Amino acid sequence: IGSELPVWDIRDNFQDTSLLVTTVEQGRDLARCLGGRRVSLMRGHGCVVAGKSIREVVMASVYLQVNAGLLLDSLRLGEVKYLSPGEIELMSASQMRPTSQKRAWEYWANRAGRAVGATLDNGG
Repeated sequence: IGSELPVWDIRDNFQDTSLLVTTVEQGRDLARCLGGRRVSLMRGHGCVVAGKSIREVVMASVYLQVNAGLLLDSLRLGEVKYLSPGEIELMSASQMRPTSQKRAWEYWANRAGRAVGATLDNGG
């Protein structure tokens, strides 16, 4: 997910809203918060996940939820020893390799009941 997880609060620059990004200005503000990172939390409304492909976004989304659960469980046990920036970089590079993404995608596609070779644009 990365070494930082910024939080974007729509109210900071747009006062009271429905919490949905509905204007170009709001989208640009959220993009500035995200910067070059993969994920930004959105106060009161979940998160935004970015990537170079749908597979990359799905992988980050799944692991965001898994990591959040593991962190909550770990915090109950005591002090957490977080990954170093170098460990984060090496793990991210490993997870984003095409072979790693393909393996994860096949697993999730099978769990979802879709054919492994199916794509999103051909209705498969």
